[in-house]
Amino acid sequence: MIDVRLSSRFPSERPADVAVLFQFSEEARPWGSTDSRLVQRIGRLARGDSFRGRRGQSFLWHAGTRVAKRWLLIGLGDRQSWDVQQLRQVCAIVVQRCRQIGARSVSLPLADPRALDTAESAVIERMVAALASASLRFDKYRSKPEKADALKRASIHVPGKLSSSRRGASERGKLEARAIQFTQELVNEPGGALPPRELAMRAQRMARRTGLTCRVLDEAGLKRQGMGAILGVGAGSSQPPRLIHLSYRPKGRVRSKVALVGKGITFDSGGLSLKPATSMEDMKSDKAGAAAVLGAMSVVPALGLPLEVHAVVAAAENMPGGRALKPGDVVRTCSGKTVEVLNTDAEGRLVLADALTYAARLGVKEMVDVATLTGAIMIALGTKVFGVMGNRPEIVGRLRRAAAEAGEQVWELPLVPAYREQLKSSIADLKNTGDRWGGAIFAGLFLEAFVDRSVSWAHLDIAGPAFSGKGRPGAPKGASGTPVPTLLRYLELTAEA
Repeated sequence: MIDVRLSSRFPSERPADVAVLFQFSEEARPWGSTDSRLVQRIGRLARGDSFRGRRGQSFLWHAGTRVAKRWLLIGLGDRQSWDVQQLRQVCAIVVQRCRQIGARSVSLPLADPRALDTAESAVIERMVAALASASLRFDKYRSKPEKADALKRASIHVPGKLSSSRRGASERGKLEARAIQFTQELVNEPGGALPPRELAMRAQRMARRTGLTCRVLDEAGLKRQGMGAILGVGAGSSQPPRLIHLSYRPKGRVRSKVALVGKGITFDSGGLSLKPATSMEDMKSDKAGAAAVLGAMSVVPALGLPLEVHAVVAAAENMPGGRALKPGDVVRTCSGKTVEVLNTDAEGRLVLADALTYAARLGVKEMVDVATLTGAIMIALGTKVFGVMGNRPEIVGRLRRAAAEAGEQVWELPLVPAYREQLKSSIADLKNTGDRWGGAIFAGLFLEAFVDRSVSWAHLDIAGPAFSGKGRPGAPKGASGTPVPTLLRYLELTAEA
């Protein structure tokens, strides 16, 4: 991870391998430097090279000046559509371009808070987090790892003094980047290297390092709790399931008590409802919900929020072994409700059923579950947007606001009451699949059945943006770290409410 710092000196005043300027598509000149003659010259050269300020467009000038060897002009697109999400993407592109040219250091101006219609501290936090997390790589399994990045340092110019509020925003950005890194490392680990037991051990090590309390339920503990759903999903694997419970309690007054619940299918073959081979290739990513919850939890103590926060992760491996669940089997969840399992590849909602019941029994006021739950959400929203559903408009609204401020995209789906009828089983309380159409909503309705009505609850289906098998502009192939920024901002907003 590169070292990102704030500086009171403009890119044109601070020595760096690369100095960055920005330009909106409808504006004639770049901005980000006090040297107007230099800005005019770079703008003129860029226009001659067909630079028009389109989003992500770049122009590199090998200046060889005393302060900066190279100047990098980055297009921001239309000012009217400029937002925090695009800011994160632009920061990732800056890191990517610096990598390509072997730069060791980069200096760039703070994005204009007025153009983003947000506070300066939020812009600082987002830029620091985006720059630091964009530099992350996962190459531990290469016999010859890629050459280490030359890029080591990034400095962001903020005009005036480096006040405590500015430094605090920078530190929060670094915490977010650390949480994203922890999440990505867990998601990118192959299923064979990170079975449920190993995931629990990593959670325990993280808890010791950060001062969290950690409890792990093994098979015997799951049986005592009556968690037939988690046990059923894990029955076909030689790797036994686990339930991981992390908790943070602040020293002072507690304003609220919340839970983050994660789906941790460390590898999903589909069970006896076996997936096609090509659909299995990236199924190590089915633990992305659990990883995001653990990643967010890893920095909760450092945030120092007046919240009691619990993280509950249901970890299992879904395999087609001799003891595996069979289509038509019935499992009894720890809530006492029974489920007819018609499709063993709809296993995430099963393990979450037990985890949600466990979390509600902790006496939390509200809880958010995170899961790569359905392919249907990708059909509805694509690969860049995650879905949200919930039983209270307040918690859904707070999550939507958190995502917007954190630079992630979310869209609310309705929990249509009429669809509940299709989840009724002829031999059990519920069945784990509904109609072909509206699959993401059926999954949300299934989970809602295991949420106590006194608890505010929201469900995040992150199947689209959590993992990319091909990579995206400014982002490497693999885990994205979604929705860690949203979860952290949600906790901050909850503490302020």
